[in-house]
Formats: sequence, C-alpha cells, structure tokens
Amino acid sequence: MARRYWPDRSPLGERIAIGRSVMPEFADEPERQVIGVVADFRDDDPGSRVHEQIYVPQGHVSDRANALLLEGRRMSWAIRARGRAGVLSAAIQEELRSASGLPVTDVSTMGAVVSRLTSRKRFNMLLMTVFGARSCCWPSPACPDWSPTRSSSADVKSAS
Repeated sequence: MARRYWPDRSPLGERIAIGRSVMPEFADEPERQVIGVVADFRDDDPGSRVHEQIYVPQGHVSDRANALLLEGRRMSWAIRARGRAGVLSAAIQEELRSASGLPVTDVSTMGAVVSRLTSRKRFNMLLMTVFGARSCCWPSPACPDWSPTRSSSADVKSAS
C-alpha cells in the first residue's frame, strides 16, 4: 500500500482518510496519520494474494464503524511473545479481555494456524507422492513393459 500511494517518498507522517467516500458510516472518521509500515501480509493462506491493509487502534474507531466492520466477522489478534505458549495463554487472554471488553476464543499458536492453512496443500502433495510412487514402483497396464505374468530366474535359465 505504501508503494502504491507514496511511490517516491516515505509515507511516515502522511495523513489518510479511511472510507469517507465509500460509506456514509465513515463520514465522521478523522484523518489518520501514518506512523509505521509493515511488510506484506497474507491473512488467509501463505500463497494468497497480498491485500492492502490498514491497522487502526481499536479505541480510535467509532462504535458505529466498529459495529459495521465487525458485523458477521471475528476480530483476530496476533501476539508475538517469548516463552511457552501454554504458560502465557491465560495471562494474554485476560489482558485482551480487559483491553477490549470482548470474549477471547479460539486461541492457537502460530504453528497451529500455519498448519491449518497449509493442510490442504500438504494433503494434495501426499496424494501426488503416493500416486507417483505407485506408478514408478508397481507394474501397471499403462506401462509398456508390463506383463500380467512374471517369469522366475529359473524360467529364464531354462529358456536359454
């Protein structure tokens, strides 16, 4: 997004209006100042297309805009921490509850999230590997050298 809207300069300190011309619910939203730029982010699948994203602190969004943005959707939080996830999970959930006032559900490690997002591709690769190995290692009517009967080494010796 930074490369698209500010191709020749740094976006830091620039101001941007979010959604004003798109929906009347955003007409009263103030301009936001760009205070940082993050790397490309894919929220569905590591192989998905990158979409432009804007991060606004939850407390800086009006209740009307929040209700519209979250209607029928879940809010997701990604937290980087040092230590064991199981030990930190309860404390992090409590902090999120107190900061947002919202219930916290479906807590997962990033490893579990990535595993879930890539599981279909991994399964497809496993199937391709199994079928590829089958075609290379086992005779098949589709192979030109395939014969329904096998001769033993004794048969080969007696024929010569």
